[in-house]
Amino acid sequence: MNFFTSREGQRYGPYPIESLSEMVRNNQVVPTDLIFIEGGSNWRTVAEHLKADSPPPLPMGTRPLPKGPPPLPKSSPPHTGTPPPLPPQGRLARPRTDEACAAADATPAMKELEDSVLKGGRFVIFQYCFSVIVMTFKRTSSITFLRADEDGFKPAFFNSLISLSVGWWGIPWGPIWTLSTVFKNAWGGTDVTKEVLTEQLGEARTAQIMAQRRTFKPCGLGMRLFRCGLIGVPVLLVSLALILPVFTAINRRANGQGNTNTRSREAGEFAAANRQINTYRDTVAHGNSPKATAAAAAFAEKLKLSRALLFEGGKKNGLSITHHEFLTYCELRDSGCAFIVHVPELRRFETDAKESLGALAWAAAQDALLKQGITNEGMRLTIGLRGVILYDRVLIGTLKTNAESSGVGLTETVVGNNPEHRLYPFFETVAAIPQSSTSTNDPVTTPDP
Repeated sequence: MNFFTSREGQRYGPYPIESLSEMVRNNQVVPTDLIFIEGGSNWRTVAEHLKADSPPPLPMGTRPLPKGPPPLPKSSPPHTGTPPPLPPQGRLARPRTDEACAAADATPAMKELEDSVLKGGRFVIFQYCFSVIVMTFKRTSSITFLRADEDGFKPAFFNSLISLSVGWWGIPWGPIWTLSTVFKNAWGGTDVTKEVLTEQLGEARTAQIMAQRRTFKPCGLGMRLFRCGLIGVPVLLVSLALILPVFTAINRRANGQGNTNTRSREAGEFAAANRQINTYRDTVAHGNSPKATAAAAAFAEKLKLSRALLFEGGKKNGLSITHHEFLTYCELRDSGCAFIVHVPELRRFETDAKESLGALAWAAAQDALLKQGITNEGMRLTIGLRGVILYDRVLIGTLKTNAESSGVGLTETVVGNNPEHRLYPFFETVAAIPQSSTSTNDPVTTPDP
């Protein structure tokens, strides 16, 4: 009695039935090969035939798959009958190697796989990059199978997070590959369904499946937020870069700091005046006119007297760039008056002492102007108190000719960073008050706040 075998659609034989056991032991025939025995009715696997004859169980998948057809028998035994047609290729499973077993365990069964792909399932890979010092490396993730209702947000976000965390600083590919991998992942990764199916099912069946499959890709809430973030964050940053300068300009204008050209001129005039009280140069008082200089001298003298009588501490005989004098500059204009004074050892004053000194300076300024015959009720008045370099505070208000206390007419005290900015408007480039005039403006009445 003879038998025939079939492997991968090819028929071999006939072989004497007595040689089957030896061929199985030599791995010339494997349990998944098809076999037809003369006198039988149909093809079946070698494993089914051996099981029917109750031999010892054969281990499955432990031997390597033999290559090529089984060897020809030493003699061609006579045979009768013709075996039936071979079953369609692919109906019976092929023997699986270890790699094939691992791949099959990680994916659905073949029929289920085909159905899943036809419904919109897909195999995808995601990308990520990482940088070592200045070198950047790009890698791909393992193949992931996504069913029709899965958008792959978790693997896409995880691989993108790697790029965003450790991939961006490489030169020059770090930022380029970071952006490319993140955007590629956010839009579903790289579809490798055709390649995977071709390896599993062959090109013909793969072409049929790919032609019939749905191409719709779901997008859940997480993936939508991920995509919106990739687009929205750059747009927000660009918008802020464009809006912030406009907002800053509006804010500065609202605070009286608008018009860059005017602001620059005022700052330049103020800086020139401020330099005159940096150090003592044989004179204490300075001003933009003789009357302003006289007012500055009266102001400095009264403030120095108040310091000696009302304050303790300090090093009266120590080294001082002001020679312990209250160096003062007075800017006297038709519209207002500004006193800036360099207070000796201001850094040694405590907070309460600085507040008291400010009140005394306000009273001294009003008295100095009245002594010079400046009686413009309601005229703008400001005083800046500075140390060696920085200004501590700026006092703003109006002139009161009937002042009975040190705080009359004072409306605002500015402290903090760069309070001297509030002094700039008092240093506009306009004509000073004429020397021969006691009062050049009609009295302006401004109600106390």
